[in-house]
Amino acid sequence: MNPQLPDLSLIILLQLIFGVGTLIIGGFVTYMFYARLRDIADELRKIRVTYEMEQDRTIRSAAKSATATSGDNPFAKDARNRPKE
Repeated sequence: MNPQLPDLSLIILLQLIFGVGTLIIGGFVTYMFYARLRDIADELRKIRVTYEMEQDRTIRSAAKSATATSGDNPFAKDARNRPKE
């Protein structure tokens, strides 16, 4: 061993511990970031499903009112696919 650096093994050991600790903390932060992104994606998916269900309800009610006013209209069941007037 070099007599000028008697604590070289301690310095190397501390650098190794610091590097492993940094790696673990960085991995945890990355995991938490992506976990939060997953939560946001789930919330957006719920909002989208709710919006689509509401749109289906309004389209069905519009189709029912169109059927009620038009009598025996063969195109009333296609009201969902027609452009809005």
